[in-house]
Amino acid sequence: MGTDRWVNLAWIWLPGLLAAAVTFGQAEPPVPAGPPTPDAPTPEAQESERPEPATLPQVPERRAQPVPGDEVVLIMRDGQRISGIFVAQTPELVAIRVGGVEARVPASDVERVVAKMPLHERYRQMRAMIDDGDAERLLLVAEWLRTNGLLDEAAAELDFVLKLEPSNGEAARLRDLVEKQRALRDRQRELSGLPPRTARPAQRTPSSIDEDRRDELWEPPTLTSEQINLVRVYEVDLADSPRLVIPRETVERLLTRYASNPLIPTSREGRAQFHRLPPEEILSVMFRVQARDLYGEVQVLANPPSVRQFKDNVNRGWLATSCASTACHGGPDAGALQLVGRRPSSDASVYSNFLTIERHRLPSGEPLLNFDDPERSPLLQMGLPRQDALFPHPDVKGWTPAFRNARAKRFQQTAEWIRSLYQPRPEHPIAFPPAGPEGAPAGPQERIVR
Repeated sequence: MGTDRWVNLAWIWLPGLLAAAVTFGQAEPPVPAGPPTPDAPTPEAQESERPEPATLPQVPERRAQPVPGDEVVLIMRDGQRISGIFVAQTPELVAIRVGGVEARVPASDVERVVAKMPLHERYRQMRAMIDDGDAERLLLVAEWLRTNGLLDEAAAELDFVLKLEPSNGEAARLRDLVEKQRALRDRQRELSGLPPRTARPAQRTPSSIDEDRRDELWEPPTLTSEQINLVRVYEVDLADSPRLVIPRETVERLLTRYASNPLIPTSREGRAQFHRLPPEEILSVMFRVQARDLYGEVQVLANPPSVRQFKDNVNRGWLATSCASTACHGGPDAGALQLVGRRPSSDASVYSNFLTIERHRLPSGEPLLNFDDPERSPLLQMGLPRQDALFPHPDVKGWTPAFRNARAKRFQQTAEWIRSLYQPRPEHPIAFPPAGPEGAPAGPQERIVR
């Protein structure tokens, strides 16, 4: 009876013991993955939150017409290539210096002359388009200089960055590397018996210098300080007004010229009380009675919010260093859309580009800014890779997209800036851009609202 009892218990326990033996030592089964928690960002959100990488401004690598002293490559009609230093070119021959010896090649044998833009000039153009406070891009410039052998210029840029940000570890690391390379260079020159690097290159004629610096010296038109202030007046957000100064004489002219309007007090006490109103309340009355002849007398001492957004996230963020490069819309061959690429934080660059892109139209008549659906604005779409764009950028040599995709941070910031603009848009009574060759204004007339 005892034996039967143990046999029966064994049959009861056996299945559990076998299951335990099978599962012993195995990893626990994975927990089924559920939907992401509200705090867990999706891959798309992570992509859009990644900061837009800083890039160097686009500057031309080649010159349209060579000037004496340029590095050139003669591409011969038989396929041969000859490298040298450009001397001169006439309808009969092309003269270059190869290994210190001048060679004259019949022009009929040359298919074309390809001239490299000297590194120092590319550096000057690139540097002119970067704000002095943009340490991230200045570090990129320093690395570009180091890679191209301009070590003294790289050291100067890194010294400047370290003055801005003494604790910048990347600048300190790169500065140490550049200093070691400079010491090695100087030692090699000393062992080779070469003269110090203080020797200056041969001087060029003034006409050559002028032609040589055509891209560097050319500047698109910009607004005057009075015009900039007038744009500020029109863009003031009365709910978040910057500091204003309205001269007493201007207020008096408002009270006199618009006395027939019900908003203007006529009694002595009412006029005295009106003078004591905060400037933004006086400006509000000026807007409501449309005293446009007095807007220019209002002094706006800081940028309105929408202009601040444009300056930080659009103009300095990508427009001036991408679209407004000398190789694109910021050079002498910019065409109808001329943008200011130099000094992107300056008022001249910010306000001139602000007004230009608001007024510019594509050949089809489409404005660059779409206020109903900002993400579909041609300004933004033309910054996307062509295969992803509703308005693909024309196929221009050297063009690169300003945004990786429509989720990129700068893309979204620009769309948000378009949404922030005062609606309906006011007319800025400024003839800008200047009249075209036929004498017609380059920008369309806007509706008068304010």
